[in-house]
Amino acid sequence: MADGTFLGPKFQLSTAFDEQLWPAATWDGTQFVAAWEDKRNSVVHFDERTDIYGARVTADGVVLDPGGIPLVAEPEVEIRPTFMTTTGGTTLMAVSTLRSDDASTGAFRLGIHEMSGEFCQADLGFAGPGDAVLSVCGEPLVSGATADLVLTGAAPNSVAWLVASLTVDPQPFMGGTLVPLPILLQVPVITDATGGHAIPGFSGGGGPVDVCVQFAVEDATQPFGFAMSNAVTVELLP
Repeated sequence: MADGTFLGPKFQLSTAFDEQLWPAATWDGTQFVAAWEDKRNSVVHFDERTDIYGARVTADGVVLDPGGIPLVAEPEVEIRPTFMTTTGGTTLMAVSTLRSDDASTGAFRLGIHEMSGEFCQADLGFAGPGDAVLSVCGEPLVSGATADLVLTGAAPNSVAWLVASLTVDPQPFMGGTLVPLPILLQVPVITDATGGHAIPGFSGGGGPVDVCVQFAVEDATQPFGFAMSNAVTVELLP
């Protein structure tokens, strides 16, 4: 309950593949927020890379994000989530992430993430050339939920292609990196006068399945005539 009293019986936050470790939880004034180290994205048995997944739980014990959703899921290792909630209801999560300047050295660095009401899908990076930025933010994409797919920072009034794939296979393309390969879907759009384009109300459900998306934008200022946005993994949930 909101006063810290345990509401039985016990229930599971996640039954995902592999291990879930090092849990943490807090009350933000309206709901509980839990987080843990998660190895569901491990590709081999001895892969020790962990992401940070989490779930919201109501005061009555209803899990709003069954199975958990990615909170910090970068290619690097993320460990040891810890929460702090302010009197104003803002929840901060501290996470240690393995950073390295080169292949021979590495160290864990502490990062602070604000847990806002809006959830954004995982950014895979690989942006450039150009300044185009892709985000997919809204609700965790369960059935009936929606998120907005938004492109900013691209060349204005230009043709852009939204490409999608079920696999991630970064390959050189027009001076940048194309991540969603092989391409299963490509949708041409026109950016507005500010270099943006939005697809509001992107529907959830139909999962569990991950879809990788990225924009390629015609840009005459770039050496090969194209700018590339970052790639984003969109997690569609049941």
